[in-house]
Amino acid sequence: MAIRHITRSFFALLTVLVSFSLPTQAQETLRVGLAAPMSGPFLEFGKQMENGINLAAETVKERGGPDIELVIADDKCTRDGAKAAANQLVGARVDVVIGHVCWGASVEGARIYADADIPQISPATRHPSFTDEAFGKPGLRFRLTGRDDHFGRIAADYLKTLSISGRVAVLHDNSAFGKDTATRLKDALETAGTRPARFEAFQSGLSEYGSLAIQLEADAIDVVFLGSYHADAALIVKALKERGVAISVVGGDAILVDDFLLQAGDTAEGIQAIAAPDPRQLLTDPDLLATFKEKDIEAFALTIPSFVAVELIVSALSANPADLAKGLLETEHGTILGPIRFEQNGDSNLPSFVPYVWRDGAFQHKVGP
Repeated sequence: MAIRHITRSFFALLTVLVSFSLPTQAQETLRVGLAAPMSGPFLEFGKQMENGINLAAETVKERGGPDIELVIADDKCTRDGAKAAANQLVGARVDVVIGHVCWGASVEGARIYADADIPQISPATRHPSFTDEAFGKPGLRFRLTGRDDHFGRIAADYLKTLSISGRVAVLHDNSAFGKDTATRLKDALETAGTRPARFEAFQSGLSEYGSLAIQLEADAIDVVFLGSYHADAALIVKALKERGVAISVVGGDAILVDDFLLQAGDTAEGIQAIAAPDPRQLLTDPDLLATFKEKDIEAFALTIPSFVAVELIVSALSANPADLAKGLLETEHGTILGPIRFEQNGDSNLPSFVPYVWRDGAFQHKVGP
């Protein structure tokens, strides 16, 4: 792709310093496309991304970097919407696209950007195919999140550290989400040499799960994974705690919601989960959150990764002004989330999943035993 020539520049983010050579001539405008849901039920995700990109662009300019023009296209988080949005951005001759959020939209957009030789950085697409498929031209897609297919291995390794007896139960609610999550975990445990003592579906929507708690206690289970949504998980946790059953309970990201606490009450304390990392807890300097607030910007799930995407773009162009995609692949980039580097397929070194524990009314990244 013929990128507009951006000379080497000095870029510093707030209190995090990332140094490049100072520009030696006037810089041209860098056109960044934002492909995200800007209407409909997922509008909030698009606004988070827009806020992160705008704050980053402002910071870049303040530190002597290039002007950044943001071109926004609403993909509605649908495949058809993504096709229209991608064609709009190609027509606008953007230099790079930050987006999309939804997997189907990302894949549809990727094909169109590949045809136009436009690099794409997604802060949210976790499906393996986004970077595994070349779409005709490899080396143009990058993700700032983990991969769904890493869940089983990471969760299996973690559950094995919790289990003393090796008697692990993997349960699910028979929903597509719950069954898929539980199956990934079961397969990974078996690959690692641990066959779950129980792998089965439970009946979702019951008013209480006392009988399930009795069964788990009778089977001497010491760790149970719940592939379910928060409502059932909360009731199962209550049943176990009320019976005094000493079982470590681990869920997926579906229990990382306030409603889990409302329904589980005090019994939620100590419950664990394996989920995507909260970028706020990965910041190299936690005081940066105050800077976001000073700008009236909440650092939600996609705000920080979108900010980081701009950091990466400027860093890549400093390393290789003629080819942004190669600059992303060839260099380790300093960001507010720490050093980021990309594999040849566009996956980053950011963690895919981390353990959480519910303490004092909130889920926190778990550190230590």
